[in-house]
Amino acid sequence: ADFESIQQQGLQGVYVLPVKEGIYAPAKNEKNSPAGQQWTLLQFAMKEAKRLHLRMAMPVSNILSADSAINTSAADRRQQLVWTKNFVKTGTKLPLAERPQATDGYYKDIAVLAYPANSAQPFSDTVQVPAVITSTGARASFLCFEDSTAGESLYCANGTWVQYRYRTAFTCRAIRVQANAANARLLLQAGNDGQHFTSISTLEAPRCIANGNEAYTVSIPTTTARYFRFVVQAASKFLVNEKGVDTSVSIALKNIHLTDEPQLHHYEAKSGGCLRIADAVSPQYPSEAWVPANRVLDLTALMDSSGRLQWTAPPGNWVIVRIGHTAAAQDATHRQFDKMNAALVSQQVAAWYQQAFQNAPAPLAKELASLLRADSAAAEGQRWSVSLPAVLTKRLHYNWQPYLLTLTGVPVESSAQSEKFLTDLRASIAALIDRNYAAALKKMAQKRS
Repeated sequence: ADFESIQQQGLQGVYVLPVKEGIYAPAKNEKNSPAGQQWTLLQFAMKEAKRLHLRMAMPVSNILSADSAINTSAADRRQQLVWTKNFVKTGTKLPLAERPQATDGYYKDIAVLAYPANSAQPFSDTVQVPAVITSTGARASFLCFEDSTAGESLYCANGTWVQYRYRTAFTCRAIRVQANAANARLLLQAGNDGQHFTSISTLEAPRCIANGNEAYTVSIPTTTARYFRFVVQAASKFLVNEKGVDTSVSIALKNIHLTDEPQLHHYEAKSGGCLRIADAVSPQYPSEAWVPANRVLDLTALMDSSGRLQWTAPPGNWVIVRIGHTAAAQDATHRQFDKMNAALVSQQVAAWYQQAFQNAPAPLAKELASLLRADSAAAEGQRWSVSLPAVLTKRLHYNWQPYLLTLTGVPVESSAQSEKFLTDLRASIAALIDRNYAAALKKMAQKRS
């Protein structure tokens, strides 16, 4: 940065913006190492700021993201929810409750819950895999698999379509979409002969605040058909900041998965799992699709360390959901720390400032680094912390344990009750972050000023 030009323009200061992990590494750096060179540059910048009477704002951490972690374990980093489902058919032996996938070897259980099944396909002896064609002739069979690891994308322009053809009639109640699109949506059509289609719904992502690659779930009216067609069209609203976006309509499709399991509309955004704004839309399901809260069974205490359940399932088909948390997999570059943990926030900021003052002239650093800057660059949503259960118990005056299923998309009790819990959850997360992160940063900044 040209400090002299900044000063001549009448600006009062500058801020440090690390853009690469590790460039401001801990102390004990040789002068010729990359980290040592960066500290040398920072020292020079401080001297120039002093000469030109400019103030300097220091970041919360040593990486671009406002809450990137310094030397933290996976347990102290931003946590994401993970879960597995086991579908227990009546009269069959209970399977092991498989442990969800862990990041960096860290995983901790939250709850093991069981509920009476409200779908049929997962219990079928055969699995229907649709034949996939496109209006452009492009190969797209990878789209229909829920956990595709192909890493492929299908790029579609306005008006093009993708079509699924099932061997026999298929019942669909929800669709999970993973795509990269700022201003496109999918028009869902269904039919039985591949020629005549009826429009059913539009599959549109919740408004995007940061990245636009997260998967999202759309609930649809229960539809039974052999053919399902997805037509690309302009979105009803931009899904990112309207200023400066490309207005051409296009979409990069990674996955379109159909299921007969009832799912909450846009539950990923409503549960705080990604930085999106979801509309208050409720699934159009009959009452029998909603799992009664009093029929959700807590099996957590009945599972041993190997995942084996000491439980006899009541008659009928059941679904067992093992829910836990692990370090967010998306944080491979910017390992964000747990913003709901007050002790960790204090520890992280103190560690970074200790490095800064050790590697820069202490009197100069203390004089110039008079501002603490925190921004949302590269930050992601967080919907779990070891601090959260106690806050939920204190704030919510009802049994919230059965409603943990809504975090996996399962509709519980009713639309009103499921939406209420998700709203209460977001409010509790916001309160924790405000108290343990934002307010804590303000207090620390005032103490150092």
